[in-house]
Amino acid sequence: VDGEDVQNHVAVRYTSGRTPRIKNVVPRYGRVGDKVSLVGKIFTKEYGNSNFGDSGTVENRREASITAVMMGSRECVLTDDLGNVFNITLDSPTSNDGQVTCLPGGTFIGPMNATVFVSDSYGKSLVSEKGYSVNSKNQLFMYHTLPEITSVMPNVGASSGSTQLKIQGSSFDKMPGNTVVMIGETPCEIVSINNEEMVCSTPSEDSTSSSSLGSRGLKYEIWKETEADISDISSLSTSAADYKTTTIDGSTIDGPMFNETKGYTARLSGYFVAPYTGNISFYLKSSDAANLYLSPSEDPADKEKIIEHSGAAHTAKPGSPHSGQITIEKGNRYYIEAVHGQKSSSVENNFLQISFWEHETIYHEHQTPMARDESQRLHMAYDRRYETQEIKFENMDADTEIILTHDGIKSRTPITLAGKAEFTSTLLQMFTYTCEYLNTRHRFKQDYESDKLLPGQYGYVQENVQAYCGARALENTLRILRFPNDNFNDINSKQTPWLCFAAKGQTFKGQVQYLYDWVDDNSNSRRNWIVVKNVWTPTDDWSYQCIDMYESALNHTNSWVRPPASSPVRIRDIFLPKGKVMGRYYIDEVTISASPVEIKRLSPSLTSENILIKEVNVVEAEDPDAFDVSIVPLSCNPVEEDLKLMGIKDAEIVGLDVSNLTPEERWTKEQEYLKNSETATFSSSGWGPGTVTITRKVRGSRALDGKFKLSHNEKQIELSPYPTAKSLASALEAFGMLGVKVESRSVKCYDLILDLYFDYSLGGDLSQIEINTTDLIVDNIEWEHFVTSTKKNGGIMVEAPGGDFFRTMSDGLSINVYVAGFLSSCAAEDCSFSYDSGLTPSVSTVSGDNSGGKTILTISGSGFSTVPKENIVTLGSLSCSVMTASSTTLECELEAGEAGVYEVSVIVANAGLATGGPI
Repeated sequence: VDGEDVQNHVAVRYTSGRTPRIKNVVPRYGRVGDKVSLVGKIFTKEYGNSNFGDSGTVENRREASITAVMMGSRECVLTDDLGNVFNITLDSPTSNDGQVTCLPGGTFIGPMNATVFVSDSYGKSLVSEKGYSVNSKNQLFMYHTLPEITSVMPNVGASSGSTQLKIQGSSFDKMPGNTVVMIGETPCEIVSINNEEMVCSTPSEDSTSSSSLGSRGLKYEIWKETEADISDISSLSTSAADYKTTTIDGSTIDGPMFNETKGYTARLSGYFVAPYTGNISFYLKSSDAANLYLSPSEDPADKEKIIEHSGAAHTAKPGSPHSGQITIEKGNRYYIEAVHGQKSSSVENNFLQISFWEHETIYHEHQTPMARDESQRLHMAYDRRYETQEIKFENMDADTEIILTHDGIKSRTPITLAGKAEFTSTLLQMFTYTCEYLNTRHRFKQDYESDKLLPGQYGYVQENVQAYCGARALENTLRILRFPNDNFNDINSKQTPWLCFAAKGQTFKGQVQYLYDWVDDNSNSRRNWIVVKNVWTPTDDWSYQCIDMYESALNHTNSWVRPPASSPVRIRDIFLPKGKVMGRYYIDEVTISASPVEIKRLSPSLTSENILIKEVNVVEAEDPDAFDVSIVPLSCNPVEEDLKLMGIKDAEIVGLDVSNLTPEERWTKEQEYLKNSETATFSSSGWGPGTVTITRKVRGSRALDGKFKLSHNEKQIELSPYPTAKSLASALEAFGMLGVKVESRSVKCYDLILDLYFDYSLGGDLSQIEINTTDLIVDNIEWEHFVTSTKKNGGIMVEAPGGDFFRTMSDGLSINVYVAGFLSSCAAEDCSFSYDSGLTPSVSTVSGDNSGGKTILTISGSGFSTVPKENIVTLGSLSCSVMTASSTTLECELEAGEAGVYEVSVIVANAGLATGGPI
C-alpha cells in the first residue's frame, strides 16, 4: 500500500468457548406485544451505556456489549421509550451466563428464531440445550406468537344468519386467506378486517353443524380442599364450594393457580389435535401422583390410561417416553385428560406437565439436543466348521523327520514323533506369515500380537487382515507413539535414531512427522515438528521401511533444526500423516533401535493370498500316534479355495500310479489327488515299513454364496454376501436413505456387523429394515444369525407443548379465529355463539317513490334496528343507504342502477338476515 509492505494474511481461529449460546426461551409462546427472555451464555450485561453503573462500580462493567437482538426478521427491542433496559443480567459478577429480555417488533403470528449479537470477539449466538422447540406444524422455533380474541359482539344472532359479528383481538392478517373465522366448524365470512378488529357475517343456523370444539388450550379444574382417589374422580362435583376452573394456553401447570398448597385434586383436559399421521408417545411430569388418559376418539367415555405415576415424577428424557406408542391421524382430535393429586402428606407444590415424543420428525440431534437420530444394525454371523485333518503315524521311528507340504509348498521345519510338542508351532508357521528379526535389540518394539499398544498410540488391533507378520496388525492409526511432557521414557534420537515399521494402505501420504525437543546455543529449550517426505510409496500391499530420525532432522530439505553437539535431541511424538481416506490402513512390526532392523518375512504354504489363517491347533487323536490338526481361518473362502490335504515332501502316495511321469507331471498329479481326495497314505524308502496317513475329518465351511434381500417400506434391494460399509450405504439410496453413514463394527467375514446412522439422512423413528436370506447359500455351518435390528429409535421430544396442539371442549358453538393457520385463544368474557329464532327480523312489504329524481324505498317489517347504519339493505348488487329507521320501518335511498327486477335483502347487524323475502 503506497509502496509499503503490509501484513497480507491473518490467522483466524474459531472457538466454541467464546460463542454466545441461547439455551432457553421464556416464555416459549406469547402474544404480539409480549416481552420475551433469552437465557444462556451472553457474556455481558452491557447494552451501550444503558446498563452502566447499575451495580454502582466501574469494575463490574465489561468491555463487550450486546449490540442487537433479532427475533425473526425484526429487531427485538431492548429498551422502553425512555431508553431504560428491560432486563439484561448475568447470573453472578463472574458468570458468563445470564438472560436478556426484549420486545419483538412487528405483528407476525407464527414461529420465530432469535439471534443475540455481542461485540468484540464474541459475535452472534448459536442455539443449544432447550433453545429450540417444535410447534403443531412440525416447525422448529425459538419463540412463537399466537392470535388472541379479546372481544366478541354479539354472542347471539338470528337463525337466518348474516349477523354482523364484531371480533376484536391482535394481529389479524387482512391478506386474503390468512385469517379465517369459524363458528363451530362452519366458516363465518369476513366482511371487513384490520389488525385489531374484524367483522364477519354468520352462517344460518341450518347450515351450521353442532360442535364441541372450543378455543386453543386445555381446561384446568381443581378441587382445592379435596384429596380424592385419582383413579376415579367421577364423584367430584363442579358445583362444589372448593371447585375452581380456568383455561390454560399450553400443557403446563407450574405453581399455585388458586392459592392451593396441598391436599387437592386437579384435572387438565381437552382435545389433543394430532400434528401428523403416525405414532406418538407421551410424557407426564408431576409433583405427586398423576395419571394420563387418552381416548381413541373425541369421546371422553373411551379414554384409556396410558401413564400412571404413584408419586412425583420429575424426569423426562428425549427418547424415553413414559407411554407406549399410540397411532394417530393428522387433524383428528383425541380427548386427553391428566389427573393430579397432591396428597396432604406431600410437600406444598403444584406441577403438572404433558409432553410428547414425536416418532415422526425431520429434525436431528445436530439441530437440537431434544431430537434423537435413528440407528440400525445389520448383523450377519455364523459359526463355521474348521478344516480338520488327521495325521496318523504307523510303524514310524520316533526320530524320523518328515516335512509336511500344502499345495506343493513345504513347511519350514520338519516334524518327528519325538518332537510332537512342536507340532502346533511348526504348523502355525506353515500356514501364516512369520518373521525372523535379524536385529533383536530395540528401544521399543511392537508386533500387535497382543492388545498392548505403544505409549500414546490408538487404533484397533485387527486380526481380520493379513498382517505383515503373525496374525494381527494395528488398524486405522496414524500415531506411532507420543510421550507427555517431562516423560523420561522418551527417545534420545542420538542413541536410538532408527524407526522401522511396516505399513499398508493408500491413505498414508508416505511421510513421517516427529516432534523434537532440543536446546539451542543460548540454552533455550526448543520444540519443532519435522516432516520427512517420500519415505515410502503407499499401496494396498505391505511395505517395510526404516528411517534415521536424527540424520533426517539435520537434512536441510526437511528442517532448519541445528542442535549443538552438546544438546540432547529427544523425540516426543511420531506421526504418519494421511491424505485422502482410501479405505482401511494398517501398521505392524514397529521398532525403534540404535541400528536398522532387518526382518526376513516368510510366506505361508498357501498359493492364494485370499486365504488367511488365524491359528492352528494340534491335539492327540483317539488312535495312537495320531493327531488332529484344526486350522482356524480368518477368511471365508469359496470352493475353489478349499484347503487341500496336506502332503509330505519326497514321499509317495500309496496307490497313486506315477510311473513313467516326468517330475513336473508327477507333482501335478499328486497335487490334483490331494485336492480331490479325503485321505492319502504316504510311504518312503527311508521309513522302512512306516507310513503316514493324512485324512480330512472335517471340511472347513465355505464362504456364503447367493444373494440376500433387504426391504423397507415396500421397496426391496438385492445384495451379495459380505457387503462393505461403502457398498451398503450406496445400496440404501434405493430406499431414499441418502446420507446414511454406515460403519463397520466388525469386519470379520463370519461375524459382519454394519451399523447404520441416520444423523444426516431421514429423521424420526424409521421402520426397521428387514432381511430375507432365502436365497443365501450357507455351507456346513453350526448355526446362523442373519438379522437386522434397531439400535436407537429416532424422534424428537416436544417438552411443554404449546396451546396450538390442544383445544378446549365447548358445550355449544365457539367462535374461533385462525391466523396463518394458528388457532386463537379466548381472552374475551365469552367466545361462544348461539342462534335465537326470536331475533330474526322480517320484511312484510317494500314500496318505492321516484319523485325528486331519487328512488326512496320504504320497507315495513319487524325486528329492525333503530340505528340506521345497523341496517344493511341491498337490491342485488345495489346498495340502499338507510336514512331513517324504526323497529318496524326503514327508509333508504337506492343508488343508481340499470332497470330490472331485484331481490331485496335486509340485514340487521346485531340480529341477522330478515326473512319474508325475496321481495
